[in-house]
Amino acid sequence: MTPSDAQVTVDGEAWAAIAGLPEVVIHLPAGWHDLQVRKEGFQPFSTRVQLTEGQTTRLAVSLAR
Repeated sequence: MTPSDAQVTVDGEAWAAIAGLPEVVIHLPAGWHDLQVRKEGFQPFSTRVQLTEGQTTRLAVSLAR
């Protein structure tokens, strides 16, 4: 995720990266989820993803200025 200190929100709940890891890892139940990534001075990113049980989904997000 670029920038690495952007705020990540999933279904209205804020998530943070673990120090030293280059990505935010979130475990979610199956179903639809709304994802937002924001940082002041950048255009926000939002998407809706559908997850199935046991699925791993990776999103590479780079916010534009």
